[in-house]
Amino acid sequence: MKGSISMRWIVSLSFFTVSLLNAKQTFTSSEVLHYLDHKNPFVYEVYAQEYIYKEKEQYRLGEFDTKFSLKYDKKDYPTTTGEFYEASFKKPIENGMEFIVSYREADGTQEYNNIQTGENGEMLVGVNIPVLSLIHKTNTRKMNLELAQLESIKYHFNSQNKLRILYLQVLTSYYNLLYYKALVELEKKLFDRSKKREFYIAKRVKAGTVAEVTLVEAKQQIMNRKQRLITAKNSYEKSLTIFLQYLNTSREEFFDRYVLEDVLKTEIIHVDLERSMQEAIKNRSDLQMLQYEKKKLKLQKKNAVLLGYPNINIALYGVHDFKYNNGFKLTFNMDFPFERRKYYGKTREIDQTLQYVKNVQTKRELTIGANLTNIVNSLETVEKNILYALTEVKLAQKLEKAEYIKYKSGTSNLFMLNQREVYSLEVNKKILKYKLDYLRLKEIFYSEIGVKRSCENI
Repeated sequence: MKGSISMRWIVSLSFFTVSLLNAKQTFTSSEVLHYLDHKNPFVYEVYAQEYIYKEKEQYRLGEFDTKFSLKYDKKDYPTTTGEFYEASFKKPIENGMEFIVSYREADGTQEYNNIQTGENGEMLVGVNIPVLSLIHKTNTRKMNLELAQLESIKYHFNSQNKLRILYLQVLTSYYNLLYYKALVELEKKLFDRSKKREFYIAKRVKAGTVAEVTLVEAKQQIMNRKQRLITAKNSYEKSLTIFLQYLNTSREEFFDRYVLEDVLKTEIIHVDLERSMQEAIKNRSDLQMLQYEKKKLKLQKKNAVLLGYPNINIALYGVHDFKYNNGFKLTFNMDFPFERRKYYGKTREIDQTLQYVKNVQTKRELTIGANLTNIVNSLETVEKNILYALTEVKLAQKLEKAEYIKYKSGTSNLFMLNQREVYSLEVNKKILKYKLDYLRLKEIFYSEIGVKRSCENI
């Protein structure tokens, strides 16, 4: 006896263990984020430009790389000969100055310069000084790097904005899937009811208690409801395909791990419109992108100021010849366009672009405000309609029940009963549609105010 009890206990434990291993998790909207990692092609597309501009930033850093140069000239003309060697290092720094260290050796008559050195050559140490760049604390190299850095940050916010839109698309697709799943279940209940009724009517026809035409009518209702069920299933399959593409997973993998929720859950949210607008201005990545666009334009304008002044460069070189001792070389270069059309054109172009960006920002904020107002009003409308529809479905069910009693007592017919059942179904479908609309609006609201979605994979 004890042995059989122990065996039963072991078998029960085994079944319990297997059932735990095979237990599936209910898929909820929060699970979506776990699939939106950088391996997902939809997410990678979102971040692609950010990756590209990060490398462009690295490219601009390369303008400050130390450069090593070699030069060799040799000539043997009928009346002149010459040979020239030069090896140099050049290092530009952020303020625009450039340091040079080089060794050179010249022998004979040089063709492109008048350099003469001792037989062991000479060392040069020099610096190139762009005077106005130092005064105004800007230069083209520095500007290009800072622009690339700002562009990289701007495209980070661009990625966040695209991710916001993608997340809204995925969740909308998910709620569509739940809607069609619930629709299939409603249509299946209606179809099963007509199949069950056909069975009892067939028995009554056989017993001679009802006319055979009643069975024909019952079969006609089955055909109608079958078509409705097939259409609902097709809509469900299409919505499932669309949703799974966003998750980058197969149907088999998904349903091996998850089951879908049974109902559309609509948790009512209460919204403060003015506070929501403030959150949107603070959170929206597309608005933050415009802030960085303005910073870029101001940086370009700062550099464009140099176009309004002469371009002045001073270079100083100290020379040590290994045979003839020390020397130096000082150079001064200046050029200045009198018309200054580049300066006026560039500064006005930047001013106009800056005004355009400010206008885009104002327009976008106005659009967000209008969208939020419409969303809040729509949420309140749908919320009321859900309450009214819930009352309507109770009334429809009472009428359906009364019609069924009348049908059983012989004072009604199958046609009227079918009308009541279909109407109850339509009211239930209307509730589902209101719930779907509410969930969509809620997600659009969160997206509109730029709510940050947290997930360690993103």
